[in-house]
Amino acid sequence: MTAEFEPAHFKSGAAIRAVGETLRRIDPRLMDHGERVAFAATELCRLGGLELDEEKLFLLSVFHDIGAYKTDEIDRMVEFETRDVWNHSIYGSLFLKHMTPLSDMAEAILYHHSSWTDTAASGSPWGEYAALLHLADRLDIIAPLGPDSPQLRFLCSGGDGQFRPEYAALLKRALDGGKLLERLRDGSYAAANQKLLDSIEMSDGEVLDYLKMIAYSIDFRSEFTVTHTINTVAISLALADRLELDPLTKEKIYIGALLHDVGKIAVPVEILEYPGKLTDEQMTIMRTHVVESERLIRNVVTDEICDMAVRHHEKLDGSGYPMGLTGESLTVPQRIVAVADIVSALSSRRSYKEPFPKEKTVGILRRMEKSQLDKEMCDYICDNYDSVMALTDSSRAPVIQSYRAIKDEYEELKKRFAG
Repeated sequence: MTAEFEPAHFKSGAAIRAVGETLRRIDPRLMDHGERVAFAATELCRLGGLELDEEKLFLLSVFHDIGAYKTDEIDRMVEFETRDVWNHSIYGSLFLKHMTPLSDMAEAILYHHSSWTDTAASGSPWGEYAALLHLADRLDIIAPLGPDSPQLRFLCSGGDGQFRPEYAALLKRALDGGKLLERLRDGSYAAANQKLLDSIEMSDGEVLDYLKMIAYSIDFRSEFTVTHTINTVAISLALADRLELDPLTKEKIYIGALLHDVGKIAVPVEILEYPGKLTDEQMTIMRTHVVESERLIRNVVTDEICDMAVRHHEKLDGSGYPMGLTGESLTVPQRIVAVADIVSALSSRRSYKEPFPKEKTVGILRRMEKSQLDKEMCDYICDNYDSVMALTDSSRAPVIQSYRAIKDEYEELKKRFAG
């Protein structure tokens, strides 16, 4: 679905915060650090009257460590003398390039740990952004050490070519005449960030791109989950077409299906990828993804779309979760996403199983349509199984291609930069 979406689907100003909350579920340090770096970078930009796009600088700063999704790597990043920086710099730049609305800025992330000497030599059009990110990033790491630390003096001196001299001098001015360090340490930077964030205007298409960024960020945990999401969207739209729903309702279904599993970002990877039947305790944890999804998107999309996403495990006979709703409480769009979720889960490869063959999937749907799932929708899937699956294959192809491009380019860039 490529048409422009109705702005009424979204709650203005909330999409970027939702992305941030999603990444915070991976590791709180990712976003806490990113938000402090965003404050420092934009403050320095204003102080120096730099000719940089403040909104772009802010967004780059907030998400600059998006590639650092492994806890051990995040542990190393909090050291002042950061080593092995290329893995998360490369992956983060490629994720931005292929999977987000920030694709044109990706090189700023690639070079955000490079010395100014190397960044300038690269000729990147985003070199100045990378240089300011590099300085603000290191400033946040050493802020707890206080204003008299040798590390801070090292930053202000330019670090023997590590930092752009003009930006290092700017930092010294900020520290001598302001409360930059104090605000980073006491948390008062958050109000300034919120004010800037609230001023950012986005089209409905841009908001949708950020929502896709949320869905695709689950790749940090499970590539199977992302594939499942894409399949669920395609099947949901096939059912919406079958029922001849109006275009506005189809848009809502698209968004609800896209976001239905975003809460899995908070489920431990060992449960998401568990190669077998989950224990009762593990299943209880897995089921929390619905509540997590609601927490992430309730204030981003309309309540109608949110309910569509978070009710995909409810059943007509009341046997579903989390609320045990029955058929009279479940709307047609909610039923569509529920059926699509089941079909995708059955027909897709997961960590614990291979795709079920057509006959087995159809048999399960025939049993579930007796009391749990909408019969008309199940009948349509069973009678048109091959064409529906072909649709999921074509819908999945562009995203799978992007993931493959990330993997291929990652290896090439790692050889180039990390040796």
